[in-house]
Amino acid sequence: MDKSKVFIYVLTSIAVVSTTVCVALVLLISLNLDTFNRNQVNTKVLEFRNTFENYFVLSAQTISFEERIALEAAARGLGDKEIFSQWERFSNSTTKQQATQEAKSLLSLLIKKTVR
Repeated sequence: MDKSKVFIYVLTSIAVVSTTVCVALVLLISLNLDTFNRNQVNTKVLEFRNTFENYFVLSAQTISFEERIALEAAARGLGDKEIFSQWERFSNSTTKQQATQEAKSLLSLLIKKTVR
């Protein structure tokens, strides 16, 4: 076998192995990026849930207008229509009983969103 053919076979083998490794790395990076993005969303939802819980569920004090606006902005900032819709149902409650039920529904939804 002539040296040029051996050289071509070696280069071809290196190219195939290199391409395979590159494809595997791209797939691995893609999977890790999806996981990272999902974790970022979970972190934001958990932060909102903890803030909501501290201000509305565990606090015995009246919530200030500024705190309520900050929570609404945080709910909107999650970019999740379902969570924001439930937040609006809670914040538009007219009775204590309705607000309690909507708060429970919101907390339940926030928990479900972070379990996925």
